[in-house]
Amino acid sequence: MGRNFGAGVLGVVHGVADQPGHVLVLQPVEHLRPLPSGAHQPGHSQLGQVLRDRRRRLTDPGGQLIDRQLLIDQRPQQAYPGCVRKHPEHLYSELGLLDWQPIRLSPICLSAICMHTQIVSQTDVCPIPRGVKPAEAGPIALGRCRGLAVGVGRTSRVHEGQPQPWAWLRLPDAAAFFWVAQSAVERFRPGETSHGQDGLWLPLHLPTEAPGSVMIQEVRAQIETIGNEIREAIDQAIDELDPVAPDIEKFVTAVLGMPPIEPADLLDDSSTRLADIELILLQAARSFFDGKINPSRGDDDYLLNRYIRVETLDTHISPSIGRKTRPAGNRPQPWAWLRVHEDTSHAEIAYEGLEQLAPGEVVVDRHGRAIPLEIPTGETGPKMLEAVRDQIHQAMVGIRAAIRTGHASDLEA
Repeated sequence: MGRNFGAGVLGVVHGVADQPGHVLVLQPVEHLRPLPSGAHQPGHSQLGQVLRDRRRRLTDPGGQLIDRQLLIDQRPQQAYPGCVRKHPEHLYSELGLLDWQPIRLSPICLSAICMHTQIVSQTDVCPIPRGVKPAEAGPIALGRCRGLAVGVGRTSRVHEGQPQPWAWLRLPDAAAFFWVAQSAVERFRPGETSHGQDGLWLPLHLPTEAPGSVMIQEVRAQIETIGNEIREAIDQAIDELDPVAPDIEKFVTAVLGMPPIEPADLLDDSSTRLADIELILLQAARSFFDGKINPSRGDDDYLLNRYIRVETLDTHISPSIGRKTRPAGNRPQPWAWLRVHEDTSHAEIAYEGLEQLAPGEVVVDRHGRAIPLEIPTGETGPKMLEAVRDQIHQAMVGIRAAIRTGHASDLEA
């Protein structure tokens, strides 16, 4: 808004920030907040007054100017108006799609996300609640997996203190084929994705200056296109998958597409691939359970342990992450270990089994012993998983044989 003092003319910007001004008035303009009209302006009609029959005389009450217009912000307003002004003719500007503009998070925007989510996922219930609060849709099936979600209101931020879009597509970590799916989306929309603790995020483009019906079709087309890219990438990855052991066939999908890990990233002074190392150990452990897997927990010796029972025995071993005891000179050491706790049954005999499996590599901790798990470099996710699983299985076989040998010796004695 600017004033021309020479001509006594005040220019008023009509609309919102993304529309040009084009209206001039020849009088000062009151503050944008709703204010009472001036004495020279017509007043609002008052409730509780009924005009008597004036026959052919003027029907306007005295003291009011006839056929005049109030300023926009002085006209009758909706009951209990909010503090945010609205423009009735404006649809959805770029500013309105950012999460610092809740006025644009209207039922049309929510319905657009909700409706196309139902179309793609073929669900019966709308997963997006009608309300201005963080929400996420349920996963959408992509043929081989259920690992794609659509939602409104991302709780984590790409850049702290900066606005970001309302509408997002998310591919969670650790879902089936998530490595393949996330890589496909990053290639399809380079530079637009961002990683959070709960997966890969991609903003959905809602068209501006378009009614809700057009928004629904545009967003639906985006999701279908992204879904097709993911399906094709998964099919290609499966076609190129080398044969793996039958014991891990159903667990390999989580690491399918995972690139090789550099030797430096296998050591605990680099956290670049720590999440991938944890995933490999998790999937290897899953292959030894028919049902629910034992939870992970930390202790005085390791950041993370997940105990697996040696079949037919009460002895347990654990693929563990992050050894807390530092080697001489505080040198870096592997992230991944295979550990036997001192409290497990036949611990002393199990220690001998570790020594037979990795001679000279057994380390002594405060509450047990361990050997490093060898994750092969230069191999993709499925081969790394297979190698770790084989080491755990070999340790079980060795421990079982050592314990049985010890029992036989005790019986002979």
